[in-house]
Amino acid sequence: MDDQRVRQATCRILDDPVLTRLKAALAEASVPSLYLVGGTLRDAWLGLPTKDFDFVVPGDADHAGDVAKRIAAVLDARYVLLDEDWDMARLVWTPPEPPQARLLLDFAPMRGRDIGEDLLHRDFTCNAMAMKIGPDSGMEAPGWEDPTGGLSDLQAALIRMVHPARLREDPLRLVRAFRLACSLDFRIDRATLDAIHTARGGIVGVAGERVKDELFKIFACPHGYAWLRQMDETGLLTTLFPELQGLKGLKQGSFHHLDGWNHTMETYRILEEGLAKGFDPLAKWTENLQKWIDGQKDIFPLLKAAALFHDVGKPGACSVDAAGKPHFYRHEVKGAEIVSQAMRRLRAGRHDEERVSKWVRYHMGPIHMMRAMESGRLTETAKIRFLRRLGNEAPGVLLISLADFLATGGPAATGTRNASFYGLLDSLFELFFRKDAASLGGRHLVTGTDLIAALGISPGPVVGRLLRLLEEARIEGKVANRAEAIRLARSLLPRMSPENTRKHKGGAGPGESSDGS
Repeated sequence: MDDQRVRQATCRILDDPVLTRLKAALAEASVPSLYLVGGTLRDAWLGLPTKDFDFVVPGDADHAGDVAKRIAAVLDARYVLLDEDWDMARLVWTPPEPPQARLLLDFAPMRGRDIGEDLLHRDFTCNAMAMKIGPDSGMEAPGWEDPTGGLSDLQAALIRMVHPARLREDPLRLVRAFRLACSLDFRIDRATLDAIHTARGGIVGVAGERVKDELFKIFACPHGYAWLRQMDETGLLTTLFPELQGLKGLKQGSFHHLDGWNHTMETYRILEEGLAKGFDPLAKWTENLQKWIDGQKDIFPLLKAAALFHDVGKPGACSVDAAGKPHFYRHEVKGAEIVSQAMRRLRAGRHDEERVSKWVRYHMGPIHMMRAMESGRLTETAKIRFLRRLGNEAPGVLLISLADFLATGGPAATGTRNASFYGLLDSLFELFFRKDAASLGGRHLVTGTDLIAALGISPGPVVGRLLRLLEEARIEGKVANRAEAIRLARSLLPRMSPENTRKHKGGAGPGESSDGS
């Protein structure tokens, strides 16, 4: 065992300003000692920053909740009772000096006769270590309690369960194993993977928001693909999302080189790699895309969730023609409904649910456009209307569509077809980022009030239709200022329904000039 590294980690912990202040608070609150446990020690050994602190109150001390209350009074922290039955409490504290973000300090009673027995109730060996913290700043640096070999597993970069029963006690730990392995770049030992497979059914009883928190941390990892694959190998992923099972072995059309499930995972891999390293076909738009990404909350987890579910509607939409060829008409519509249900199970917010659903619903749009383009039927107006329908979600749709396209043909895809699709995406990004095709930048040349006054028409659907047509004309470069927009609107008006139009008193009728132009 690397004792030097343990000593360095101990010094790092004891020198932390939070621990320094806490030790002083223990003396002021008349608390003889606590045990610092779990992830704090693990992260200190790995040289990672410490965000939150977990403490065990020894059995010979007061109840954990009472101890937490006394420390809260000294630190001026907010006290939260987490579990009355288990006497678990949390302090929410923002240290005054040095300036720090909000910290969470969790307190729990000791389970068992001593700290060694308590640690046997923890999830994984790398979290089953403890160090005694006392108010005496002059005390000798304490040693670490490590009854399960957590330090050896840290050196081996290994996630290992303390006992299979710990996984059954809280099935969320099944997902947490993969989240820890992903975030720490560790591997999971074989016995733990086997235990996860055996216990996988328990995950369905875990609150959706708890599952989402762990799962989204995996999605947020820049290299989560491998762990998602391993989750699937244990059966945990399809236990969480049984709607994905139908993709396995699903034969697809001639353009595809993989079955439904492997295509889905390849789409996920390509998207994840592109988000981390950039998409070569979109190099021109890297800066614009980064700005769009920076302005979104949880964008990586949400995009990857959409990639995972982008074809989930295919099993239910599958039909086979007389030649035996499979078709999946409107599978994206079914998929949008299915992913909405899955996001609701995870207790995702309504906004996040709608975003992921929209990305799935419209991910086939660019593919349909390419087919129209190849037959000479695609117009600029069609592209503009597509982007306007998507609004600010357009880049997400285009990124998922690109990953889907690249995963479809694989290495055998033709250069001509690829170039055609890349050119289409380039034109869509040009419209979105540079010409504000989604009408997000407030570049409108006229308002409804302008049209009513200039054309002598009444408020109603005609005004809305005119505004949409004028906006499309602006994006296409057909009009550049207010006067040109009014002239075009006047020329379009006779084609509109006569409802909601009225003769302008003392002014020009439809098609006649009233502004001197």
